[in-house]
Amino acid sequence: MSTQSFTYTIHQDASGSETDITRSYTIPAPVPGARMLEYTVGVAPHVLRGDAHIDAPVVSTEAVGVTVYTQCAASGLFGHHSGEIDVRVSFDYWVADSAAASWMAMS
Repeated sequence: MSTQSFTYTIHQDASGSETDITRSYTIPAPVPGARMLEYTVGVAPHVLRGDAHIDAPVVSTEAVGVTVYTQCAASGLFGHHSGEIDVRVSFDYWVADSAAASWMAMS
């Protein structure tokens, strides 16, 4: 068994939207048959502008689920900015040797 690291960035921006945006993302391990090491999962939100946040991530050995909220500025309020956020999801995963060999043969 060997482990690999993986990082994925979610970018969500409510600019130009007439409504707030709430979207759920599911980030699986990048290789079929791989399993995440749950204790290595990191979820780091970085609000770039306005009102934006994430709900508590849902972590399993198959995927990480993150719900992201960004507020729109369609209300016309002075000084109100649409929400914009980057969320960095990182984790280590492992692939059993037989699963890795099968996947590599198909690639």
